[in-house]
Amino acid sequence: ILRQQFADNILTPTAINRYMRCPLQFYYRYVAGIKEPDQPDDELELDNRVFGNIFHHAADTIYHQLPKTVTRQMLQQLLKDKIQIERAVDEAFRQELPNVPTSGLYIINREVIIRYLRQLLEIDQRLAPFTILGLECDVVRPLTIFGQQFRIGGRIDRLDQTQDGTIRVVDYKTGSRQLKPLPDVESIFDPSQVHNHSDYYLQTFVYADIVSRQQHDS
Repeated sequence: ILRQQFADNILTPTAINRYMRCPLQFYYRYVAGIKEPDQPDDELELDNRVFGNIFHHAADTIYHQLPKTVTRQMLQQLLKDKIQIERAVDEAFRQELPNVPTSGLYIINREVIIRYLRQLLEIDQRLAPFTILGLECDVVRPLTIFGQQFRIGGRIDRLDQTQDGTIRVVDYKTGSRQLKPLPDVESIFDPSQVHNHSDYYLQTFVYADIVSRQQHDS
């Protein structure tokens, strides 16, 4: 059943972590195709998924407006231009929640996302200049499990190359959960440890591995 379900789909790091946490949840989501219901658009409270989607959309809009080579001066100017950042966030809200009421809670969430976006730009400013290699990049590679062929991968939010040639896999995260240090790499794949760490670790290793293989083959 698993082979048939993933014949045309990609086994993602999120799916792998879900299986390690609870095989039954994995079955419901990825084999039976049962999904959690989306929150109605008229709800005032934004769940974590919607909040993250809005932030991702706004960040993607901002970086699509920048040249391929991003300098520190460009980001400094962008941080001074509050209107451009606010427009990106407002557009993201319209795309994700077209019917959301402009209530007090909406205004609070909007301001939080604007602040997060500014923090992202401030971090990138310290690392500039860099070259954007791709935005919203889908990366996959073949994977053999017990003799069966699958594909593993996902979507990278941004792929950069710094001045020294280092390639950065950038994945935006807006969750409030604090990352816990792990004693070793093996702990990422230990089912008994999976509840003690974030999904981000496995995701980082998978994406970095795929990008490294692609760069080596090119």
